[in-house]
Amino acid sequence: MFIVKREEVMSEIKKINEYLSKCTWMDFTVAQSNFGYIELYGAIDQSHNNYVDNYEIKLTFEQPYFISSLFSCSLDASKPFIELCSDEDEINTKYNMEEGHYTFKFNIESFRELPIFIVAKNIVCKILNENPFK
Repeated sequence: MFIVKREEVMSEIKKINEYLSKCTWMDFTVAQSNFGYIELYGAIDQSHNNYVDNYEIKLTFEQPYFISSLFSCSLDASKPFIELCSDEDEINTKYNMEEGHYTFKFNIESFRELPIFIVAKNIVCKILNENPFK
């Protein structure tokens, strides 16, 4: 069992939010998922429907425990895209999260009352296109 330090998780979240704050829009889709990881791919153009080869950002959640999500969604550019819920958050208590899991909350367009939640042990961000709007 591995436990990732909160500071490392927060560093990835900061990197994601800083990148997305420079983006006019970004569409995300759950591209792959299994017991080992969940991958969200972000792209500015969904017309090609080929996220495996053409995306701007990839978020990988390692050793997921819980997901409450749409299969695709759009960035709400008015606020940070992802945040870490506090340990006292209702979802942690409700689903008896074990030590070492983090609850990630996503703020998405058109679903202000129904955010996305992913509970996992770690998040890794890979940015493929530093300047998608240039």
